[in-house]
This record gives sequence, C-alpha cells and structure tokens, in this order.
Amino acid sequence: ANSKMDGILALLHTAVAVLVSDTCADTMITDGDMFDSACLKQTLSKGLGYGVVLGATIVKVPQIIKIVRAGSAQGVSLISHLIELTVYTISVTRSYNAEHPFSTWGEALFVLLQLSILIFLIIHYNGQHALAVPIYVLWGLAVALLLGQLQQFDPRAVVTSDQHGDLQQYIGTPLSAVGRAFQILTIFLQGSTGQLSFITSFLNFAGASARIFTTIQEVDDPVMLTSFLVGATLNFVIVLLFACCPSGKAKQDTKTKKDK
Repeated sequence: ANSKMDGILALLHTAVAVLVSDTCADTMITDGDMFDSACLKQTLSKGLGYGVVLGATIVKVPQIIKIVRAGSAQGVSLISHLIELTVYTISVTRSYNAEHPFSTWGEALFVLLQLSILIFLIIHYNGQHALAVPIYVLWGLAVALLLGQLQQFDPRAVVTSDQHGDLQQYIGTPLSAVGRAFQILTIFLQGSTGQLSFITSFLNFAGASARIFTTIQEVDDPVMLTSFLVGATLNFVIVLLFACCPSGKAKQDTKTKKDK
C-alpha cells in the first residue's frame, strides 16, 4: 500500500513539476502544503494559460465555419484581419525567440495559423484573388526575418531582441488597436455584424482577459501586458456591438429590398 502511495505521489510530483514548477512540486506534494498562496496563484495562472492555449486551437473555427456556410465574408474586415496577422506574427516570433514559457503565448501560434486560413477565405469570397500571393509571400518573408532565418543570405537581415521588443511596443500594440477599430468601424458603417462570429469575438475577449492575469503572474513584460489590456478592452467593445448591431444583412441591402 505504501509503495502504491509513494508511486502516486511521485507521479503527482512529476506532473506538478512539469506543469507548474519544481519548487511548487516540492511545496505542495513533498511538504504537503497544498494551500501555499504563491503556488496556488502560479497553479491558477498555469491552468488559465493552458486553458487559453487549448481554447485557441478552435477560437477562429466558428468564424471560418460561418463564412464558409454563408458563402460570404460580408461584415468581416480584411484590413482588420491583416493587421491582426501582423500583430500575432510579431508576438509569436518574439515570445519564441525570448524562450518564454509556452503556456504564456502558445495560443498566439494557433490563432496565427487560423488567421492565415481566415484571410484566404475573406480574399476568396470578396473576389480579391490577386491579393493572395503578395500577402502570403510578404508574410513568409516577415516570419523568416523575425526568426533570424534570412541571416544566412544577408548577415544584416537580423532583428535584435531590443528591436523585437520595440516592434511589439510601438507597432504591434498600436496596430492591434487600429485593427480592432477597423472592425468596429465596419460594423457601424454596415449597421450589422454581418458574418462576424459572436463566439470567436467572445473567445478573443476572454483569452485576452485571461492573459492579463497570466502575464502579471509569470512574465515580467510590461509590453506584453499593455498589448493584452488594449486587446481585452477593444474586444469587449466588439462583443457589446452584437447587442446593438445584430447579425444580418447590411443597411444598404435592407434599403434596396425596401425600395423594390
């Protein structure tokens, strides 16, 4: 019985060490102090972090499905999503290069991949096919540059850690705000949320809100924290717009039908 219990405790210790930290594994499992405040906060932060990462694997899926089913991208701003692609590209490559814990940024990678699909769908349903090749070529080159992969062709093609931080602070965060503002403006101008997905918009808000807590707890990075604060605020505005500008045809479509 004792050997079985020792085995269970060893397994729990390993799990906590991997998912939280070695220190908390010793405190909570070895010492039996399950209510240590510092470790409880860290465990909650890690749990939220992994929850956000898991949720991010499908965060854009409702939006993708809604566009495909409707055969239309009406009400979904291409500019907003291109800006979002730029912001996430800067954020993902910076976190990867800085070797931040995956639980603090992993969702951004999944969102980035889904954004690439979503942008293709918007281009396709808007009949803007000529934009596809330039957009994806430029995106690929940007990723390669930020990850230092172009340095083998040109030693000057390198982005330092400080420059990467400046990119996120002075370009990434403002662009994120501009991108959300474009989506808000699109909704106001059309008088409808169109094919914009409420589920995706709400998950964007929830994820950014959770990231505020995990960033405070795990990463001393005011640039990243500011980015999530701005994102959570503007995503909340978009969620509120679903109440006053419900999904449906745009103002012009409605007026045309009335005229007929």
